[in-house]
Amino acid sequence: MDKKKLSIAIPASVISDTPHLREKTSKIGLIGRAAAIFRVDEIIVYSDNARVDQRCDLRFTELLLNYLETPSICVKFSFP
Repeated sequence: MDKKKLSIAIPASVISDTPHLREKTSKIGLIGRAAAIFRVDEIIVYSDNARVDQRCDLRFTELLLNYLETPSICVKFSFP
């Protein structure tokens, strides 16, 4: 039986309205945990507002999701 791949897409603006780093981290953490519970294979983060530079939010979201995906024994070597 062929395994189907489950992907979700989230906009970069999901954290742009949040002013504090701690709250942004918490919001991305909740998304990552929910994705793990529902066995999501891929999370796509996209820029949804062409008039605003969202590169910072995209990189931050990518960094946190990669951190959540990394096994705890490898975090020390992957994220100095």
